[in-house]
Amino acid sequence: MLRIATVAFALIIMGGEVLRSWGERSVIFWIDDFMVGIALIVGALLVAKPTPARRALFTGAWGFSVGVIYISFFDKVIGAQFAGPGAEFNRLNVFVTISLLLAVAGFVGSLVVPFEKT
Repeated sequence: MLRIATVAFALIIMGGEVLRSWGERSVIFWIDDFMVGIALIVGALLVAKPTPARRALFTGAWGFSVGVIYISFFDKVIGAQFAGPGAEFNRLNVFVTISLLLAVAGFVGSLVVPFEKT
């Protein structure tokens, strides 16, 4: 179940970035989300036949997602309060906040959920 949720999360993160950035932002502003998504998908696929190295990759991918979203969270949500008037809490902030909570849950899940060896 965690593997399916991981792929869904990765696709939502990448799809959201495409919707947000299409034709408006340079690749340097969205490539991190695609790196996270690809790492999560590769990790989820590889952990189908778990080994310690594959499990570490899966957990590392979740940790990478927490780090990238953490930066975005503090930039958009917490940093907005210092930006002055007009920096209201909007849908993007809600998406980033939920994404951070899900990434932390996925990271913790990758540490505690047992994977069966096949």
